[in-house]
Amino acid sequence: MFMWGTSAGAFVALHLSYLDDDDRPEATYGGSGDPDLGCLVCEGNDYDQDPKPNAIVSCWGAIANLDWIDSNDTIPAIMFHGTADPVVPFEIGFPFTIDIALPIVYGSKLINEKMNQVGIDNELYAEAGELHEYWGTVNGNWFLGPNDYFTEIQNDAYLFLYNYLNIPNDLIGDINQDGQLDILDVVNLVNLVLNQNSENLSGDINQDGFLNVLDVVLLVNTILS
Repeated sequence: MFMWGTSAGAFVALHLSYLDDDDRPEATYGGSGDPDLGCLVCEGNDYDQDPKPNAIVSCWGAIANLDWIDSNDTIPAIMFHGTADPVVPFEIGFPFTIDIALPIVYGSKLINEKMNQVGIDNELYAEAGELHEYWGTVNGNWFLGPNDYFTEIQNDAYLFLYNYLNIPNDLIGDINQDGQLDILDVVNLVNLVLNQNSENLSGDINQDGFLNVLDVVLLVNTILS
């Protein structure tokens, strides 16, 4: 499970990934008429599950405390941030620049430095002079549609997350098992689909238990990218 957030969504992804129960801010315990907000993740059942993602994508996000990121954390992150962001600081500051009613937060630059310090796999793409949501949106709404940054961010994030897919040792899509994905695998997969051969599921790219044209399309996209 991967988590991808922009702005407030990136805050959620970062805090879910690195904030532990013993890191809970004092204010969340209630008092003076305020209720105790409870545990960080309360599923309401007894299932054995890990609520944290396997990797995150943070677009112009920040975290409230760098100390929450420590050597016990292992969740990899890829971050995107404009260095002139006036809404979420690239380094340190108040959200919305002068909104002192909100707490100071630490942006992608300092998160990247802390992750490097404690050994968490991460990548930071800092765009010099760019503002908040620089991929073509304003307040979450497209402004003249996605720009070139949108495609760049999408591709960089996909390549990063691909490293953390739970893929079997056998290369999915390597129909002829030569250790690489190429046009020969596409030809072989098309033949398997046309012949309704369901025995060789190495071409089941989307892992739905069937070989069909969707697998061919995904294999072609994988090779092209």
